Amino acid sequence: MTIGTVVFFTLLLVTGNTMAISVRERVGELAVLKAIGFTDRSVLFFVLAEALTIALVGGLLGLGLAMGSGSSSWAALNGLLPPLFFPKRS
Repeated sequence: MTIGTVVFFTLLLVTGNTMAISVRERVGELAVLKAIGFTDRSVLFFVLAEALTIALVGGLLGLGLAMGSGSSSWAALNGLLPPLFFPKRS
């Protein structure tokens, strides 16, 4: 439990840092949005919506690739690893 919490917190720090760098690199674009009349709230919404969209697309793509490669990966390993069983939750 403790290791999972530390890993999750570290991922949050990395994600926050990546978003901060993204905003810093796009100050000019955000300034143009402000200059043509967008409010602070709408610019913040655009930045957060972009981050959420990228995270969702990346997560879904990763899950899809993981699920698609599961059986072929086990066949390629040919019994080198012990079998994994993921029970369905009820």
